[in-house]
Amino acid sequence: MPAVNVDNILALPRVTEPVPGSVARPVLSVTTAPTGYEGEGFPVRRAFAGVDLGRLDPFIHMDQMGEVNYAPGEPKGTPWHPHRGFETVTYMIDGTMEHQDSHGGGGVISGGDTQWMTAGGGILHIEAPPEQLVMTGGLFHGVQLWVNLPKSDKLVAPRYQDISGSKVALLSSTDGGALIRVIAGELDGHHGPGSTYTPITLVHATIAPGASVTLPWDRVQCLDLCSGRQWPDRRRATPRTTRSADGVRSRRDHHDRRVGHPGFTYRVARGVRSGW
Repeated sequence: MPAVNVDNILALPRVTEPVPGSVARPVLSVTTAPTGYEGEGFPVRRAFAGVDLGRLDPFIHMDQMGEVNYAPGEPKGTPWHPHRGFETVTYMIDGTMEHQDSHGGGGVISGGDTQWMTAGGGILHIEAPPEQLVMTGGLFHGVQLWVNLPKSDKLVAPRYQDISGSKVALLSSTDGGALIRVIAGELDGHHGPGSTYTPITLVHATIAPGASVTLPWDRVQCLDLCSGRQWPDRRRATPRTTRSADGVRSRRDHHDRRVGHPGFTYRVARGVRSGW
């Protein structure tokens, strides 16, 4: 798991402990995310399958890409395709991906990097493994989240953000058992480098075996547990692991006029599960 790590997690700022009287968020439901294929045939897990879209707004779609260890010649990407009216957020945990779009944006992202593309009024783009990865094969693992744009910003000019893993804010859980990477938005007074139209927070947390993490989270939330084993507690949205686990967690304010619901989703690889 090469996404940004640290030598001494105890030297990082720590997330504030919940204040007395804080209310733990419940798990509203649990669903199983099906497998599928995207683009030219790379494997994905559909995180939001079976989840009420009214509870997801402004999140539209989320895929876990891989985890897959390609043999030489096997890596695949997508052909040129259009997007309009939302943002695509691609976060790489393992491996490398190249991006190019019709407005001149693009670059290469690898473990710990994020590409944040605002489609706005319309854009064409392509995502592909670099030639070196195609020749040698290797591990490929990432997450792509689609975020709806507010009505007033639906047709904004397209833009591309290249968010290096070296720029994310790094925090520790209260007990030092979890490394938390803030990619966009704000968590406990700490801000990530990503700029968003819709008020959301995006973090990637690595939780040590036997540890749990509790975050001050005042909005509707979604937790995508990408690897490891979890001990789900339906009474509260606090991930607890029986071996090292990685999760990408996002939160948002209520969007437009839709009503959100307090809760969270989680899933694990090889039997991926999502829950609200």
